[in-house]
Amino acid sequence: MFNFLRRCLKDSSAGVALTFALTAIPVVGVIGVGIDLGLATQAKTQLNLATDAAALAAAKRAADAFSEGRPNYIAVGETAGKEWFKSQAGTVLGTTLQDPIVTLPPPTGGVFTSQVTYRGSVKPYFAPIFGVNSVALSGSSSATITINAYISVTFLLDNSSSMLIAATQGGISTMVTATPYPDKKSRDAVPRGLGSVQCAYACHWDAENDDYYGLALSQNVKLRLDVLTEAATSAIQLMIDQRKIDKQFSVAVYNFAKHLTSIYLEDTDLDSGKIAAGKIKVPLVSENGDTDFPTVMTELFTASAKALPPGDGSSPTKRRKALIIVTDGMADYYKDGKKDGRVIPTSEGPIDPANCTKMKNLGYSIYVLYTTYIATPPDLMLHFDPKLEPYIKGIATPAMVPSLQSCASAPANYAEASDPSAINAAMTRMLQSALSNGGRYTQ
Repeated sequence: MFNFLRRCLKDSSAGVALTFALTAIPVVGVIGVGIDLGLATQAKTQLNLATDAAALAAAKRAADAFSEGRPNYIAVGETAGKEWFKSQAGTVLGTTLQDPIVTLPPPTGGVFTSQVTYRGSVKPYFAPIFGVNSVALSGSSSATITINAYISVTFLLDNSSSMLIAATQGGISTMVTATPYPDKKSRDAVPRGLGSVQCAYACHWDAENDDYYGLALSQNVKLRLDVLTEAATSAIQLMIDQRKIDKQFSVAVYNFAKHLTSIYLEDTDLDSGKIAAGKIKVPLVSENGDTDFPTVMTELFTASAKALPPGDGSSPTKRRKALIIVTDGMADYYKDGKKDGRVIPTSEGPIDPANCTKMKNLGYSIYVLYTTYIATPPDLMLHFDPKLEPYIKGIATPAMVPSLQSCASAPANYAEASDPSAINAAMTRMLQSALSNGGRYTQ
């Protein structure tokens, strides 16, 4: 027995084992705490990402609901933020979380700012050995959505003589019937002896309406120009109805023939009373209603370049700007020469899309509504230039369409319409596109 004890005392291997056993406990503890710390850090990273996403969701949903005209847009944003955080945070294992706090104050202009704050804890695996049963976690994130709320829309309406056609097939038939083929009796029946030509146009050649326009009025015929006036008025009313911020939308209306004419100055108030009072009224061309599109676009560019430049829509001084052109696509081109004391066009054809380039370069988004004609030969007769008949009758529309499409800023910005309801619908679609809100996100 004595010898056995002596051998054990002399054997140092038992001391190594004992020493290792004594030192292993803190080493394992340190490693375990390191693992717990890594898991807590990973959990916090995941929760922070969930908070970032929740803040963005809150701001965006509030902005979307605001744009949709929903009065509870703040509550919509707060609910979206909470739901998004819970859905993302639920995948983080070992965590116990309180309900997130989502704050979303009323917007300033078009700026929506949200903040999401969370608190909770994660359960460690090894730290309880040292009496640590949970690790506190917390964090917050904010997001800002700036909707492109401030928008300026300019309407450019063709009121040249060719736009004075009756707006419907019934109106065309009425005008054709009222302007029979020439004979002495029919010439006496039509104002100013204009019965020499059968015509579906109400061309305005006389200040006293003793002309085709006066004839159209007497027959209660709605003209294409009347449809454009009604569509522009409806579009402005739509802007009034969709306005959510003071002075959010700005509008200007021009008509054009040989020159640009302002018929509704740029206005941010958009007073319904002004519309009801008939302020949106396209004047008639008294005579020589040619379409000098190059001159018109140069005049529009000059007027537009003097105003504040287009911006991102984030403020009244940084408005996004859109130009909606409504035309039959015909243009007159001039060289030196006069007839009866006036400059006359030497050629006619589709508008040159190059004339739209300056407005695009200025920052405008251009929309083009091509008002095609509904009449078929021989209903539509022209009394001033037979060379135009192929274009008006639709024979040369393959040349017209590409020109007008190229004038538009994008393929989706181009449309065709002929009857009144289609024209109104197309203009509404274009306006809705121009008013659509994008946004920018900052965190």
